[in-house]
Amino acid sequence: ISGNGNHMSSFNDATRPMATNGVPFAAIPRIGPNTLSLYFDNNNDGGLGPDDLGTFGNGGGKMVESFSFTNGWTIEATFKAADIDHWQVVLGKDGKPSAGPEQPFSFKLAPSAEGFSLRCLIFKDDGFFDFLDTPDNTIEAGKWYTVVATYDNEFFTLYLKSEDDADFVQYGSLNRPQGSSFGVLGSGTWTIGRGMWGSAPVDFFHGLVDEVRVSDAPMRPEEFISGADPVPPIGDIAMVPVAGGFELTWATGVNYDYMLMEKASLLDPTWSTNMSSIPGGETNVTVSVPADQAAAFYKVNSEQ
Repeated sequence: ISGNGNHMSSFNDATRPMATNGVPFAAIPRIGPNTLSLYFDNNNDGGLGPDDLGTFGNGGGKMVESFSFTNGWTIEATFKAADIDHWQVVLGKDGKPSAGPEQPFSFKLAPSAEGFSLRCLIFKDDGFFDFLDTPDNTIEAGKWYTVVATYDNEFFTLYLKSEDDADFVQYGSLNRPQGSSFGVLGSGTWTIGRGMWGSAPVDFFHGLVDEVRVSDAPMRPEEFISGADPVPPIGDIAMVPVAGGFELTWATGVNYDYMLMEKASLLDPTWSTNMSSIPGGETNVTVSVPADQAAAFYKVNSEQ
């Protein structure tokens, strides 16, 4: 769902977050190098309010705003809080689906006497909300975290991974077969850097936000943005003659795709694509190519 014309924007220059080069990981699987994050300052910005981004514009007509996630969903956000002295929402969806003040969805940093936790709140299609919390004192200022919530039309599950963690940690799962498709609850804006309480913008975030992704399917931890393993060295390509051509084999990584390139002469500076979107396996992948003397040289690139 991310992409598809669902671009984020701010209302004016003063409330636009600043691009920075502070990032939690060097590469984004299947996308490429990770070079920028956004800094949200939580200042009043000349009376115009703190920074935020949203699917504003087009009269609230962005596709993701009214989309019904009938097949489940995965919502991800990577952030680093500059301070943890107030309620803060990293990512949320505007609206007020019930008589209470809660919004349809939020990743919220929640203060307590024992330190900050992270709460994910969702509304179900029956008009009632549920939430999952990490333990108190889970969130520290100045540290990167990736939070992920998934819903598979039966279980609502929360995951968190800090910059110190090798893998995602699951912080609870609720059996909620009532559905949580969002679209039936209104077409509110999705926002980064603030929340909504009683239909009013509140809980502005102070810090860095990097990757945010909203997907219309439940995912496994190894499919999350920061859950994939680093791309292993491709190394040499093994070429084995077979009837009518060759089998090419190289080292791969799970959750990465590869592109096979070819050219007729090493003196030619240009490579052309033989095949793309080759899925990686646990250790290696093998493809077949015809015995074409006009395309005698091959190389493999990761489509990370």
